[in-house]
Amino acid sequence: MRRNKRKKREESKKNKRGAATHVEIIISFSIFFVFVLFLLTYMNPVKPPGISKVLLDVVEQGLDHYTAKIIEIPVSVSPSVAGCFQIECPFTDCEEDHIFVKDENENICDFSYSLMTGNLSIQGTGQFFYIYYSDKNITYPGSTCSAGISRSSEFSVPKLQTLYLYSELEKLSLIYNNSYEGLKSQFGFPKASDFAIRVYDKDNKLMFAMNITKPKGVAVKARDMPITILKDDTKEKIKCSMNIQVW
Repeated sequence: MRRNKRKKREESKKNKRGAATHVEIIISFSIFFVFVLFLLTYMNPVKPPGISKVLLDVVEQGLDHYTAKIIEIPVSVSPSVAGCFQIECPFTDCEEDHIFVKDENENICDFSYSLMTGNLSIQGTGQFFYIYYSDKNITYPGSTCSAGISRSSEFSVPKLQTLYLYSELEKLSLIYNNSYEGLKSQFGFPKASDFAIRVYDKDNKLMFAMNITKPKGVAVKARDMPITILKDDTKEKIKCSMNIQVW
């Protein structure tokens, strides 16, 4: 009899411990579930990009078509009093329409290229120059320097830059204002949405305005980014800012 009572008491304790264990598991799981729900709801580590950010990216990527990749190579030459001199061209492809030269004071230099010798003839004084190669055709005004004294040269480390060409932005503005739907198609921009582009100089003066009328009450998302524009005539590099809007 006593053994039966003792056995029942032991079984009762085991049952209570088992029930307590189940309760602890349920509580632990509930706490974990609430924690995961909190992360997904408030912190949202896997949240996809908003549609407005995607549209801004589409415009920015489309604008890459109007930039140029330009390699800059500093070069030092042996001293000479001659105004026109020759050095070896540092680029494999030395087409004149893709090259321009500046002196150490950032002044544009006349030059010409000889396919026969592979040399550049440069009009300039001093010992330091910068030779630029663009992946796009750039305006070349011609040169009065077609031959000169050969000078030894030493090239420094090249630097790659991505610049907006002023002439390309003029072309973009013309296309936007005359063939907006065609430009949207070129960019891969959704037909149901719209975008606008403005370019300002360093003094915040408007240089280019590409706008269409926005519907009243529409939500507009914008992005500002610094850009550098290369002027076609002087090859001057201008620090500017670009504002992109989508809606």
